[in-house]
Amino acid sequence: MALAIFLLVERINIRQTLRAWLVALWQGLQDLFSGLTRAVIGRAQNLTFSDLVAYALLFVAVCLVLWRTRRRLMTLPRFTALKCPRCGSGMHRVHRRWHDRLVDLYVPVRRYQCEDPDCRWRGLRVKPLGRDRSSSDS
Repeated sequence: MALAIFLLVERINIRQTLRAWLVALWQGLQDLFSGLTRAVIGRAQNLTFSDLVAYALLFVAVCLVLWRTRRRLMTLPRFTALKCPRCGSGMHRVHRRWHDRLVDLYVPVRRYQCEDPDCRWRGLRVKPLGRDRSSSDS
């Protein structure tokens, strides 16, 4: 109601103001993109063979660390056990949240809740390595 009264009393052209904001935002994004493009092209022009080798080795090292971490998470009983980490009771699956799906892109996770009414722990459990998706979804 207060917004309606404000809009009736004030003579603001909302369309023009919104358009000016959107144009300024678009211009800022274009400037940012062109600046990044110039920086990348400038760096690429000064690249040497040893830089390329260093980037390739760094990329391989990061991939290996990510692969090893994922494998470790999928094999540790601490993260894969389907027992409550607080009380040791059984758990049942509950709906995942949007951020759980983001984590699932890296390591397959499911959200569980403790069956003990006094505990009610909720959290993620990792699908163990070697178990197919169909058996974990049932």
